[in-house]
Amino acid sequence: MPRKSPSKYVLAIDCETTGMCFDTDASDSRVFNNETGEKHQALSWGLVVAELETYEQVEGAELYFELKWNHATRRQRRDNPNFGVFAEGIHGLTYAHLEEYGISEINGATQIAELIARFWQPDEDIRTVGQNVHLFDVRFLLDMLEQGGRRISFGSRHLDTFSLAMGTTRAPNTDAMLVAVGLGERTGHHNALEDAKLTLEVFRRISTMWAEQGGVVVGS
Repeated sequence: MPRKSPSKYVLAIDCETTGMCFDTDASDSRVFNNETGEKHQALSWGLVVAELETYEQVEGAELYFELKWNHATRRQRRDNPNFGVFAEGIHGLTYAHLEEYGISEINGATQIAELIARFWQPDEDIRTVGQNVHLFDVRFLLDMLEQGGRRISFGSRHLDTFSLAMGTTRAPNTDAMLVAVGLGERTGHHNALEDAKLTLEVFRRISTMWAEQGGVVVGS
């Protein structure tokens, strides 16, 4: 199978979810637990297109939306009143709020596909940026796209701010990483678009600091 062509863009992504699965060896374990049948859903998405060379956002190239609960999520809350409650406390996206303001997974998948089509050709590699992006956000993104009837192929190389921060600032989590690069602590509920922009800025700042010390720009 021929390798895809490199792109001059990178896609910063972040999602808020009903939670994530634990204690399973399945490749998509954050989304679905084969042993228990537990399955989680992304409830909001933030996406930002940036220049790979500089990590600067392309003007106007961002997307944010929230999603209604799908049938599986509704069933799990009905069977277990505590399903998703812990995560709800982190992002504040209640069922009532999403029923009023959320869109369907089909609509969300279409919006993401349209954003990607603006900046990537079918033969170009789509590289993502985010905190634990390959193990978490990409898994949820592929699941949502599948639920929405879309198939988009992402590259195998992603830019993980967790690995970058641990190897440079020794920051063990997102909040410590933001403080280490001068962005301060997050306050209030998590927001997918804000967090996508923050992780992109982390990459930009660390790559800039490295270049100023005589290194090369990360990702070049």
